[in-house]
Amino acid sequence: MQRILTASAAAVVMALAVGGPATAGPKPAPPPASAPALTTGADALRNPSRGYVDGVDDQRDDWGDEATLSHHGAYWRSNYAALWQTILWADGHMNQADIDCEFGPQTEANTRAWQATYGLPQTGKADTASRTFADDFIVPDPLGPEYFRYLGTGGRYIQFHRYGGGVSNPYRYDVNFFGEWRGSWYNSVSLSRC
Repeated sequence: MQRILTASAAAVVMALAVGGPATAGPKPAPPPASAPALTTGADALRNPSRGYVDGVDDQRDDWGDEATLSHHGAYWRSNYAALWQTILWADGHMNQADIDCEFGPQTEANTRAWQATYGLPQTGKADTASRTFADDFIVPDPLGPEYFRYLGTGGRYIQFHRYGGGVSNPYRYDVNFFGEWRGSWYNSVSLSRC
C-alpha cells in the first residue's frame, strides 16, 4: 500500500515539475466585491473591434463582453487564445507546454472539461458564460493598483497589467505569459512560444 502511494505521489510531483496539469479541484467562491461596481459611459466603448481585451470599472466584469473564441471562429490563433489557454492551465485543465496560441481541437476539449468542472454549458467555446464566470476570479495583485491576477486552482494564478483607462479609452490588458508580458491582441501572436 505504501509503495503505491509513494509512486502516486512521485508521479504528481513529476507532472507538476514539468508543467503538467494540476488536479482540478473545487474552485473557491469568487472573492466578495468590496463595493458595487461603478457603471460609466465607458461601458458602451468596450467591444472586440478595438483589437485587444479591454476593461472598464470593476475588473470582475471585463471579459464577458469580449469575443467568443472557438476552434473554427475568428481569433482562433492569437494572444487572446493564449490568454484563454492560461486560464485553462491555471485551473488544471491544460499543460503549460500545450499553450500554443491556437484554439484548436485540444483547447476545445480542455474547455469542455473546464466547463463541466464548473457546471457551465459544455460548448467547447470560450463563450460569454465561460468568460463571465472566469472574470469573477480576477483580484488585485500585490504589484500595484494597475495589476491583477486570475485565481486558479492549486495555488496557480495569472498576472495581468490593466492600464490606460478613462471615459474614452478603456483599460488594455497585458498578460504575464510565464515571464513574458504581452498584449492580449485578437489578431496577432507575439509570444515566443507560439
